[in-house]
Amino acid sequence: MTADALVTTQQHVLLIKRGGTIGHGLWALPGGFVDPWERFYPAAVRELAEETGYKPHAAQLRNALKASAIFDHPARSPRGRIITNAFHFDLEGAEFPDVQGSDDAKLAKWVPIAQLPSLESQLFEDHACILDHFLGLYPPP
Repeated sequence: MTADALVTTQQHVLLIKRGGTIGHGLWALPGGFVDPWERFYPAAVRELAEETGYKPHAAQLRNALKASAIFDHPARSPRGRIITNAFHFDLEGAEFPDVQGSDDAKLAKWVPIAQLPSLESQLFEDHACILDHFLGLYPPP
């Protein structure tokens, strides 16, 4: 099980470029595996801090939480059955917090939301679907 953090502000989304062996060089939401003793929300906050260096005050992040969703399609990851709880935090126009890739992220960057559809082939696993779910990137069929 994994937890991902989708953070937006000023029509941008915070993405990381993966540095590990799995998905190396692909853009992804900050996130990762939930430790056995963790719940999803604290895991998402922990992974956000580990991969981007962004450590907002707990109340600021709670106030920015707009939605969460479970992504559990059996074929969503070639690594096997992985279920993700993703959280959308909207900083509502706040200045871009400083971020820097660390842990297994070689880069952290604020990417314009308008650019996301053109990056679809460069996104990790089903992260385009997660982004679309929260941000409505693609018109309905």
